[in-house]
Amino acid sequence: MVHYSIRIDRTDPQAHRIQVVHYVNRKRVVVKHVGTAHTEKESEILQSVASSWILENPPQPRLMLPGDIHAPDILLGDCEYQGFRFTFVHEFLHRLCAHFGFTALKYPLLIDLVIMRIFEPASKLRSLSLLSKYFNINYSEPTLYRALRHFPELKQSVEEKMVSIAQREFGFDFSFVLYDVTTLYFETFKSDTLRKPGFSKDNKPQQPQIVIGLMVTPQGFPVSYEVFAGNTFEGTTFLPSILAFKSLHKIEKLTIVADAAMLSLDNIEKLVEHNLTYIVGARLRNISSYLLEIIDATLPRTDGASKKTTTPHGELIYAFSRKRHIKDLSDMNKQIKKGHPNPSI
Repeated sequence: MVHYSIRIDRTDPQAHRIQVVHYVNRKRVVVKHVGTAHTEKESEILQSVASSWILENPPQPRLMLPGDIHAPDILLGDCEYQGFRFTFVHEFLHRLCAHFGFTALKYPLLIDLVIMRIFEPASKLRSLSLLSKYFNINYSEPTLYRALRHFPELKQSVEEKMVSIAQREFGFDFSFVLYDVTTLYFETFKSDTLRKPGFSKDNKPQQPQIVIGLMVTPQGFPVSYEVFAGNTFEGTTFLPSILAFKSLHKIEKLTIVADAAMLSLDNIEKLVEHNLTYIVGARLRNISSYLLEIIDATLPRTDGASKKTTTPHGELIYAFSRKRHIKDLSDMNKQIKKGHPNPSI
């Protein structure tokens, strides 16, 4: 960065040269020779001229012209700091919601709660104070509690918009979905007809929860969900969620991917009955000894090797993983050792 300064050359005691200079690699460069002063008065005048020249010829372009500089209407000392606002964040997320059609929903509060959930997840009540703090958007508690009663009515509209986005942006054609469940617990120990203690995926077995069944596209984009009581076994959520989705969108053919917890003979029979195909994880302990013998006899012990066989319930695909084999063998040996602490037994 170039910086001009005034130099007074006093080499000659009878005459002082006044110069405007700057330094490049520690070497002085004379930019302008202003004049020679023979008295202190002349020196002061020439230094003033040099200062004026520097102001009129700055080494860097000016952001403001001299005429643009004026006394502020309000002095900083008369101001009080109130905080800051993230208005750009809210504007961006709100426009994103508008782009996908969600601002057409009946309750603007819902959109603001979603934005707040993205920005800083918190309880619904605390979200109100955060909306005021960060975005200067204010809702009263009564407004929140009145609106909450009506939010479930928006479920179908929200799902229709999500499916529309999936079709438009990801080419979703209803042929293939993935299904799984999760649990959401509540910071209370009081249960009701929906919030009940159950198997908690959050390791909160003493607190009431709800079970959420979620369907997503192959890209992981959510298209449907169902809510169940907190003590619902996840396997029983499978069919109601799938059949509700199939009925709503009038789907003729659909393939569902789920994990082993969803697998039961009743579920499989109902899927076939409704003309639905499936890819479901299977547990070895649920496989008959006859099938286990077939798997043992036909599967090569080569990492990544796979085989397929026909069963009364569909095609069974099985594969060999060396990493899983080593783990299972280690776990089995630990259990054997635990049951027989004396190695000689």
